[in-house]
Amino acid sequence: MLSITTRLTLWYLIIFGAIITGCVLWQYYSFANNERGVIDTDLRNYSVFLLSNVGPAQLPLSQQFDSLQAVMGSASPRFRGFRFMLIDGDSVVYERALENAVNQMMDSLGTTFRSFPHAQISTVTVRGVDYRVLVSLLPGEGRSRREVLITVPLEKLNNRLEYFRNIIISTIPVTLLIAGIGGLFIARRALAPVAEIAGTAAAISSSNLHQRVAVGHSKDELAHLAITFNEMIDRLERARITQDRFIADASHDLRTPLTIIQAELELLLTRDDHAPEVRGALLKMGSEANRLGQLASDLLFLARADAHQLAATSETIRIDELLVECVAKLRTLAARKNIALRIVIEEPAEISCNPSTLQRALINLIENAIKYSPDDGMVSVRLDREEGGFIRVVITDNGQGIPEEDIAKVFNRFYRSDLARSTPGSGLGLSIVKSVIDAHGGTIALDSVEGSGTAVTIALPV
Repeated sequence: MLSITTRLTLWYLIIFGAIITGCVLWQYYSFANNERGVIDTDLRNYSVFLLSNVGPAQLPLSQQFDSLQAVMGSASPRFRGFRFMLIDGDSVVYERALENAVNQMMDSLGTTFRSFPHAQISTVTVRGVDYRVLVSLLPGEGRSRREVLITVPLEKLNNRLEYFRNIIISTIPVTLLIAGIGGLFIARRALAPVAEIAGTAAAISSSNLHQRVAVGHSKDELAHLAITFNEMIDRLERARITQDRFIADASHDLRTPLTIIQAELELLLTRDDHAPEVRGALLKMGSEANRLGQLASDLLFLARADAHQLAATSETIRIDELLVECVAKLRTLAARKNIALRIVIEEPAEISCNPSTLQRALINLIENAIKYSPDDGMVSVRLDREEGGFIRVVITDNGQGIPEEDIAKVFNRFYRSDLARSTPGSGLGLSIVKSVIDAHGGTIALDSVEGSGTAVTIALPV
């Protein structure tokens, strides 16, 4: 598929080429017709000159020829290339010329002159050379008709036309090449704002809706497009701010009643006079209240992430010590499934971060690895350095893995693959992890084979 710039350049070349070719061809044919018109006019004038000096048709043919030869000196210099012959029946008399080709031409015309119409100019070709020919009837009355045949070679005219054609053939491609380069430059300049709009649109995401397209000082259609695009982003940003504020306010307001519910349920569970079915219901309600509390906490955390508040407070810490602490907190959870939890630290490293948010992200990842690993499995946490001033944390498990079509979606909020729906969760864990890593200027990548396990790689700047 050709780009708009290429298509505009091609259309420009086609239209410009058609116009320039049409103009040049018109000039060429106008020049050729004008030159032939000049030659034809000279032929007629020469014919009038000869007929005015040839004398009546009753004179002998040789005497008329001698009369014409006698007045040749008084003819105009522009008639020097013209040749004539007198024809009376089968008798043909013509002036002898030095050029052998002219003599051959006159011999050929003397045998075919009867095919030429009287008083009309024709073009004939003799031995590859073109000639213009005019046959005129001599004045006077007599027993026989006499004609004078006048001819002029078109070799000079053909040479000029060939020179003109060569100029056209050599200049039109160069002109089109220059026009194509100019057209490409103009098209790129004209569509540069479109490329800028496309680049800005590609860079805009839910996390940087504040970015706008430069409008410039022009008042053309592209400026209107940029203004319309910016207005659309304004509406999206306002909607996103309203949504984030609602989520933050709702999450914050939910925490208090959920805390009260949890406290009241815990108080009720301290009593021993409940029937077994009542105690079971209270325990179930307490579990759901805890889950709602965790969901509200996660939503509030993501609202802070959208407001760019996760890395607002940072300090320099030992990332290896933070990893050891995260693994220590999850050893009890791993022990319930008899999972071996291993940590490998190639080299201690310091980074600048928000320790609490980064710890939450690392715990989420290690907890997921434990949650989706089979009993008696193994989870590995490895820390090493990368080139370019980054440290790398790789968390590997031998669990059920992630389907290939789901890898690109697992960081979306509330998304859960079909394999993960059987395990308790809200679908916000990996969204929280990605928000934390992005806030710290790092990257996160998943490498998973369904049925064989998953490796999560985090790269953080030192």
